[in-house]
Parts: sequence; C-alpha cells; structure tokens
Amino acid sequence: HHGPCAPCPRTATVPCKCGAETKELACGASSYACERVCGKKQRCGNHTCPLTCHDGACPPCDTDPSVVFTCPCGKGPLINRRRSCLDEIPPCDQICGRVLDCGRHECLQMCHEGPCKPCTLREPRHCQCGSTQRKLTCADAQN
Repeated sequence: HHGPCAPCPRTATVPCKCGAETKELACGASSYACERVCGKKQRCGNHTCPLTCHDGACPPCDTDPSVVFTCPCGKGPLINRRRSCLDEIPPCDQICGRVLDCGRHECLQMCHEGPCKPCTLREPRHCQCGSTQRKLTCADAQN
C-alpha cells in the first residue's frame, strides 16, 4: 500500500526505566518514567540512588571519593586520599562562607560537613506602620 502505516492497535506490558512498575502501553513504546525515587543501591553499597526513575546506571553517591576533591566548604583540596564514601571529608582551616537559608548572610562557622546552622544575625526591623523597630534574627523575621 502507499503512505504510512496506521499505528498498531495492540498494547504491550512495558517496565518503567527503573523497573519498579509496569504499564500497558501502545505497541512500540520503549519505556516510561514512573516518578518514584529510584532507591537502588549506589556503587558504594552504602547509599541509595536519590534520583527519580531513570535510565542507565545510578550516579555515584554525593560523598564518593571519585567525586569529592575538596574540603566541605570547597576552598581547600583534599590532601589524603579517601577510600570510602563513609570516610570523613576533612575540613580546612577557613570559614565556611556558604550562603545561609536566609539568602542574605554567609555561614561564619569554620569549614564543616553537613548543612549550615540557621542564621542568627540580628538586624533592625520596622513594624508595618514604621513607628516601632526591633532587632530580629533572619529566622524570626522570615516567620
């Protein structure tokens, strides 16, 4: 016959990209993403993949020695080679300097692993009418 063929009316059971579930899809559909967190063990064997349903291999964990080359604040190179993602990421002797959740101030702690503490800097704030002023921390001002 002339022209393109009509779509195949049959369906097939097709697995999602991560293999967690299946769906009946039109014949020829290769795969779909199920929107679940992948959750497969990462290469390190200690952590699970945080990505949503995806093709291919899972990425290395965030603390894998193959992807971490600096101290936690990012200002200093790692001198000693880490062997495992569970090994400490040694801090340097500088101030962290990451922007805090308030978005206006930087972390004043020494270089550290994990999230920075909430901003405790106090700034003058005026009430809506402007007649009263109080010093509030950024965290209190955002609430």
